[in-house]
Amino acid sequence: MRMNGIGDRPIKTKVLIYFLPIIILAVILTGLASYLSAVSQLKKNAYSLLSDTLYQTNIFLKMINSLQF
Repeated sequence: MRMNGIGDRPIKTKVLIYFLPIIILAVILTGLASYLSAVSQLKKNAYSLLSDTLYQTNIFLKMINSLQF
């Protein structure tokens, strides 16, 4: 009589069954951490660039306003 459990499978299959979910989870968590880090950095850059644009526009408008008679 043959058993169909994990105990009678080859070692390669056992390793895949136990470690594949761990590897997949590690890849997913690394991707999530990378994504969240990138989102945070993009927000910081966007706010910084927006602030610079507003500052430069303000200077330009003041210059234009001072030239009017």
